Amino acid sequence: MLETPPERRHAVLDQLCGPQSEARREIEELVAAADRVFSTATLRASVDVEPPALAPGTRIGNYRVERELDRGGMSIIYLAHDTTLHRPAVLKTSRFSRDVRFRTRLEQEARLAARLSGHPNIGVIYGLVHEGDDLYIAQELVEGVTLRQKLATGPLPVSEALDAAVAIAGAMAAAHAAGIVHRDLKPENIMWVPNGTVKVLDFGIAKLDAAALETSLTPALTLPGEAIGTPGYASPEQLLGRPIDRRSDIFSFGIVLYEMLTGRHPFGDSARYAAALDDPQPVPADVVSLLPQRLPEIVDRCLQRAPERRYDSAVELEREIRDTRGKATGVRAPIALSSDAVWWWRFHLFAATAVNALVVLALWHLRQWWPEWRLQPRTADLVMVVAFFVPLALVCLNGVLRFNLAFTVRHHPDRVQKQYRHLDRWLRSVDGTFAGLTALGGLLVAGDHPSWTTLLIACAVCIVTAAFVIEPNTADAAVESLRTSRARTGA
Repeated sequence: MLETPPERRHAVLDQLCGPQSEARREIEELVAAADRVFSTATLRASVDVEPPALAPGTRIGNYRVERELDRGGMSIIYLAHDTTLHRPAVLKTSRFSRDVRFRTRLEQEARLAARLSGHPNIGVIYGLVHEGDDLYIAQELVEGVTLRQKLATGPLPVSEALDAAVAIAGAMAAAHAAGIVHRDLKPENIMWVPNGTVKVLDFGIAKLDAAALETSLTPALTLPGEAIGTPGYASPEQLLGRPIDRRSDIFSFGIVLYEMLTGRHPFGDSARYAAALDDPQPVPADVVSLLPQRLPEIVDRCLQRAPERRYDSAVELEREIRDTRGKATGVRAPIALSSDAVWWWRFHLFAATAVNALVVLALWHLRQWWPEWRLQPRTADLVMVVAFFVPLALVCLNGVLRFNLAFTVRHHPDRVQKQYRHLDRWLRSVDGTFAGLTALGGLLVAGDHPSWTTLLIACAVCIVTAAFVIEPNTADAAVESLRTSRARTGA
């Protein structure tokens, strides 16, 4: 069909498929995609000038080039040394960085990827370096083994594949939340570092998801008709030049997950350009028998040809894989429960309950000094209830809430953030009421026992300070520590 002159293609398709058919529409889309590739190749040939390699010792801003690491279709990558901070780094430049459009794309890559530098499963961007007419991105040197290298020996153990899948899905979720679509997720861009952390690399062809984020950055810097991404891992809509969103990455993730579990590509040949338009091979029966329940269904849903039939978000995908892994292993990944922030928060939860109980005991001790002779009997009984029994009930409620949080931190750290947000308002209300009643109890004996009044009012002030200033800060620090630990371990 590609050899047929454009003016004769309609007649040939009428003869082969008829004027209206699904097959005709697919053939027309495939031919259009191929035409785009050829037009892109012609355009690239007009601007592509092979740049010479930088010699070792060349200075690029604050970086000293050590050697060339890789030279691909779009980028040239150098190993460098940061002479200011004395750390290794990677310098990446486009082969076409002197062209205005490609330079703009490279600058956008750095800005997009820099938004994700705090995520433990995404490589860190150090900055942009302008050197003459060239532009370089300085980024973290990630040393380790790529997923492609690990797959050279066969499929991964199921537990290792699931751990990696959770980390990759988490990185995708962070990128999508920032309005970024990776568009080139593949085994070469997934790295195992020596400490076991999985990192997703190369957001070089990332694109803003216009539906997720409004930004001043230009969202479409692709050359007209250009096909972006690695064909064997690109989604059908990406290959056909249709608009893409975060669900395109989910399709690519499905291919990667299939390879981790089976050791082979779901379409038979990862180098085929139109592989994603074929029906994927089913997960082999002998592999299915070794997989946790639901995992083959997760793979199948990721690889659905229609985007609306895939997972709507990487957050949903990550949650399903995490649940599947938990059911398969019966244990959770280790969480840094011993960190200073977590330890201090748990100590505060127990200490606050204990101190409140001591204050109630003090109120019970003071009851004999309350001026009941100045009040009518019924009024005296009401004061007794308000000034003692209500604080006692509040301390009991306070203890239940705080012990519940402490238990959640210890046994269900993945639920802590949600649980704390749910209980925070209750805790503040209980603490505020208790502090007010403590001050009231002190005022009741102000005439005869001013020292006790001073002490109880001071206790009330301390309760308010601890509840509204100290505890929120320690809780936020602990929740962040747990979140970071979970992301690092893939829990």
